[in-house]
Amino acid sequence: MAMEKCKECGGAVSSKAGSCPHCGAPVVKKHKGQVLGCVGCAVLVGFVGLIIFFGSRGKPAERGSFPTGEPRKGAPRAVLPTYRILDTQEYDAPAKTQVTIKALVGGRITEQGLKALLDKLYTEANSRQDFKYEGGRPTHVFVYLYTSEAHYRSGMGEWVAMLDKVGADAKVRTLVNTEILSQIAAPPQAKFGLTEEKRKEIFRLLVEGDDRAQMEAQRQYPLSVGFGYSQSKGEQQLLKQLELATTLQERSENDLARRYGLTNDQLTRIGVEGSTKYWPMPAMPGARGPSGRRSVVVEDKVPGTYRWFENGKELGNVTLFSDHSFEDVLGKKTAAYRWKASDDGLLITDSRGQWLFRPLSDDAFVGKWLGPGVADKRPRAALIRTRVGP
Repeated sequence: MAMEKCKECGGAVSSKAGSCPHCGAPVVKKHKGQVLGCVGCAVLVGFVGLIIFFGSRGKPAERGSFPTGEPRKGAPRAVLPTYRILDTQEYDAPAKTQVTIKALVGGRITEQGLKALLDKLYTEANSRQDFKYEGGRPTHVFVYLYTSEAHYRSGMGEWVAMLDKVGADAKVRTLVNTEILSQIAAPPQAKFGLTEEKRKEIFRLLVEGDDRAQMEAQRQYPLSVGFGYSQSKGEQQLLKQLELATTLQERSENDLARRYGLTNDQLTRIGVEGSTKYWPMPAMPGARGPSGRRSVVVEDKVPGTYRWFENGKELGNVTLFSDHSFEDVLGKKTAAYRWKASDDGLLITDSRGQWLFRPLSDDAFVGKWLGPGVADKRPRAALIRTRVGP
């Protein structure tokens, strides 16, 4: 097997390879000692193009995994969007070595271009050898791409594309948020006599009012720790938080609806529109634990079994696993059921949509339903841990 130089990127590539493992450019192979002529190349490229075009029509965005560091065979060469690194975080410990990259994309944004950029940034991160543990290589790599700094600052996982590798021997997984991607070129629409920009303003105020309601409920019914503070009393305080937060939320929504001449149903629909279209959400004020310091979600401490409360009623137990899957109160577990630790909370996706939980401690969370779907009252929920680990 001979090694040749790629004519596109100059990297080493096997003469038997179909494409360059570095940039994905096709390898032009020789037959009977002769290089394909221009006409032959044109016919071959045209034929491959037809296969790609007709074979890809009607298919949804790819959400599977592909082998580490290898471009998908037959994938057309993509134009990378412009990008700027917003943040790079590292974690270096015996348990794992991790790199997290967050970048802002612009210019021409396509699904294939996003995947190509994810692969580029992943390859750069995965090639590092400067960690203290795990032989210097990262075992975990996360890459997130955002279409605006507002999406990035929200801490709500509002990325347009992401890539992760969770474990040294794990496969790379890529996800493209087709909803955000479709909104990039979508013309703005008027609804309820309001422009899209005005509805985005209302959506922001709606979320801010919701956050204020939750923070006030936590202030009036704080969770304490220490000698003599029983789990039963903690649960009572938590349920009082949910009840007060719901009351304050409804009051805030009624005031907002009157201010803009909307019905409560119209206001709810604006909230659902903002959630389903991934409009930038305001950064959440940090929840504060018993010590008065800001509580944050520590990913490694999340897995475990929790009691799930909804609108003051206990529905059963849910189990969050270390691979970011979970089992609901009915014992159901599907590929769509996922959890993730975002910058300001615990995001859980189930059959109804998404929930955002704010940490009160490592063992207690209070949350709200983000949608999608229209409901008269957005449910409130709480999680109280009963067991550490799955």
